[in-house]
Formats: sequence, C-alpha cells, structure tokens
Amino acid sequence: MATVLITRPFPSAVETAKVWELSGFKTVLAPLLRVQFLSVDLPSFELYQAVITTSAMAVRSLAQLTSCRTMPLWCVGKTSRSVARNLGFEKVFSPSLDAENALSLIECLRSSVDRQKPVLYCCGDRTQVDLPGILMADQIKVDTRVVYQMIPVQTSWSLLQTFLQKPQTLGITFYSQRTVQVFRDFLYHTRLFKIYYDCYPLVLSLKIAENIRPFFKNSPIIGSTTPRLIATLKGQLSEKEENNACSR
Repeated sequence: MATVLITRPFPSAVETAKVWELSGFKTVLAPLLRVQFLSVDLPSFELYQAVITTSAMAVRSLAQLTSCRTMPLWCVGKTSRSVARNLGFEKVFSPSLDAENALSLIECLRSSVDRQKPVLYCCGDRTQVDLPGILMADQIKVDTRVVYQMIPVQTSWSLLQTFLQKPQTLGITFYSQRTVQVFRDFLYHTRLFKIYYDCYPLVLSLKIAENIRPFFKNSPIIGSTTPRLIATLKGQLSEKEENNACSR
C-alpha cells in the first residue's frame, strides 16, 4: 500500500492522517513542527464584532486563553469549525464547504462584517496570507494577537530519513511554508539536497508548491483542502498508470 508521510503538528497530524487513510492510503506521522501556545492578554471581546481565525491551532489556543464562548467566531474550514464547536463556541461561521481557505474566508468577511467596528484576528507567529492587510485595504479594521508559535521538531528527522528509504513512499505533506523550511533544513543537514525518486510533495497552495519544487524530482500535487489534494493525487496516479499501460 502506498504510504504518505504526514508532517503536520499534533493533534492536526492525527486528524489529517484519518482523512488520508479513509481514502485508501497508509500514513506515517512525523510532525516537523510542534505547537506552543502563548500566554496572551486578550482585549475585551465587547470591543469587536467578531474573532477571526485561520487555523484549528488558533481556535485551540483561543479556548485556553478565555472562558468566553459567546463571541462570533470565524473559522477557515471544516476541521477548525468542528474544533470550535467541540470546544463550546456557540456562534461559529466559515466559508462554504467547497471554499475552505483563507481567501474564501476573506471574501465572506468582506460581505458580512460592519466596517464601523473592528474584528480581532487570532493567529500563529507565521501566516501564509496577509489577512489583516487585505481586510484593512477594504476598510475593515483589524486588531491582531499572536496566540501560538510553531517550533521545529528535529526528533522527527530520523523517522523522515527512514521513511525516504522505503520503496512504497508516495508523498510527503506540506501544509505550511514553515514545514517547507524545516524540511529544507533536514535535507541540508543529511546532505540529501533533493528527492530524486517518485515521491510527491503534497501541498495546499501554489506558493508552497513554488518553494518545495526545487527539492523534488516530481512536481508538487496541489489541492486547497486535504480531500481535494487526495482527489488530485489519485487523478495523477491514474493518468500515470494509463500512460505506463499504453507504453508496454
């Protein structure tokens, strides 16, 4: 069975692995990052019309920082929405199921929020989309609080090296730019520099694809959500199998 390496931090790695396994893939967990929640003094939620998050980690961190569960909370996708509801948040909003990404969230906010009252953006120390900048350019006031940070996990490097030596290795997930940076550091440390056999980088955006492309023989497989990524990968594998059959 083809194996996919899941590099997301816990507990997101477990949730992501379940999706891949339900689609017929074997998974190996090797988180290249870990989450460190920060002790942040949050302002009064009464000052804001809503709290904005773009990751499940931000939702989890927010839940640790406050006991309030009644403020309107915007999430970016199905996983974050589920985490928020499980943690007791009562007013949870997100883009439609077919548009689960930060840019779709921004479009929803543009058409939904009152420009006379600010929103509070809770996020990690590194984000892939400049949500505050985009919203403020559209006259939406945004205050930002960094509520968690991502720390590299070098203890996973030995597992990653073992994984890359297996013939059934199919792909490695890269769901953030930070993961790409840690993987690059791993390659330089082990002097691999590039993956020359059939292993696909599995990414969530064009920007991540651009940054990871130099380190793989195979071109990145791109999908804005895990289900879309899986569907694209299966399509690629099916096409490859058909081409191989025709060449025999």
